[in-house]
Amino acid sequence: LIREFFSTANLLSLSRLPLAITIWLSLAHNRTLAAVTLAVVSGVTDALDGWIARLEQQRTGHANRFGAALDPVADKVFAVVVIVALISVRDFPLWLAGMVFARDLAIMLAGAVLLKGKNLVIPSNLPGKYYFASLAVLIASYIADFAFGKRFFTIVVGIFWIWSSVSYISVLKKAMQGAQFSPEPPSSVARHWRRIFVYAVTLVTLYYFFIAEQPFTRW
Repeated sequence: LIREFFSTANLLSLSRLPLAITIWLSLAHNRTLAAVTLAVVSGVTDALDGWIARLEQQRTGHANRFGAALDPVADKVFAVVVIVALISVRDFPLWLAGMVFARDLAIMLAGAVLLKGKNLVIPSNLPGKYYFASLAVLIASYIADFAFGKRFFTIVVGIFWIWSSVSYISVLKKAMQGAQFSPEPPSSVARHWRRIFVYAVTLVTLYYFFIAEQPFTRW
């Protein structure tokens, strides 16, 4: 069990806590470029730990249950620490921070109380992944002092906050009834429009970041 806990993927997940604290210190000393760089590194660790975990599962033939629970917790702790820093340094809205914290706390309490003794780990679903991805971009926008990103992704986070919360309630009800976590794959039409949405949001954001606003000139 100790070896499973200290796997490469789990260590990458755990690394996000010291990275979050270092981002806080960088922001406190007005070192925006350093904070942005550390935020990018954090994103890389988030991508790598999932990829390495899948490779380890293919090699060993079984999933790392510690990793399945640790990765989302590490994401949430990272977001909480950085948001607290942004409240004091970048005027991150208190009402938005309250929404983020309330959702995560509700999910943790619901999972701990309602699924106690069921030996279940609820994996992140698609709405949850979209929510956290949009929240990560919003946090990065505040770190980089990117005005368009702050405005636009506040709206996107709000939409995915509602969708993911409703989706999680549905998944939790199924878990309490003993249902298996086997979501139906999206249709080809859904995947097509999902790609269009992601590409459009990415292009618009890159336009404002590199051409219209260029916040990096202030770093």
